[in-house]
Amino acid sequence: MSAKIRRRSAAISLSAVVLSGGVAACQPQAVEQKMKVYASADECASSGENWNTCNTTAKAAEAEHLRTAPQFASQDDCIRETGEACREHATGTGGHIFLPLMAGFMMGQMMNRGYVGHPLYHGRDGGFYSGNTRVWDPPPRQDDRQGGGGGGGAGGAYARQTPREISAPLDAKGEVARPGAARRGGFGRTSGFRGAGE
Repeated sequence: MSAKIRRRSAAISLSAVVLSGGVAACQPQAVEQKMKVYASADECASSGENWNTCNTTAKAAEAEHLRTAPQFASQDDCIRETGEACREHATGTGGHIFLPLMAGFMMGQMMNRGYVGHPLYHGRDGGFYSGNTRVWDPPPRQDDRQGGGGGGGAGGAYARQTPREISAPLDAKGEVARPGAARRGGFGRTSGFRGAGE
C-alpha cells in the first residue's frame, strides 16, 4: 500500500473516531426530574392538580405500561419478582405474558413538553420501578437502622410505602432513562423476563 493511500486511510479512520465521539457527546443526557406520585387520576385531581391534566397523564402512563412493563413468562415469576399480583396479557403471536399491576403513576412537567406520566411498579424490596429503571428506594427498615439482623417472624419484608415525590432520570423526550439496553430478567436482571418494548 502506498504512503498516500495509508495517509488517506488513517485520515478516514481518525475522522470516523472523531465523528462518533462527537455524536456521542451530542446525545442528551438523562436529567433528574422531580415527579409527583399518584395512585390514580382521581387522587391526582383531589391533590389540587387540573383534572384534565391528571386524566391525560394517567392514560399516558397506562399506555406506556403496556409498551414498557417488565414481562414474565409465568405468574409465579412475576409475583416472585414484584411481590404483587400480576395480570395475564395476550401477545400478538397467540402466547401469553404476565405484567405487574401498576402501583400508580408519576407525573412531572417538562420545560418544553408539558406534562409527562410514567407507570410505577413495586419491587419485592419495597422500591419502585418504572419500566426497568429503579426510581425510588425505600427508607431503611427500623431493624437495619439499629444494626439488628432483622428476621424473626418479619421475614425481612419491607412495609409498603408510597412516596409523594420521586426524582426520576428523564431524557430530553421526557422518557424514563433506561439502564443498559440489553438487560433482561425482572427489573434489570437476566432470566425469563423482557421489557415489553424489547
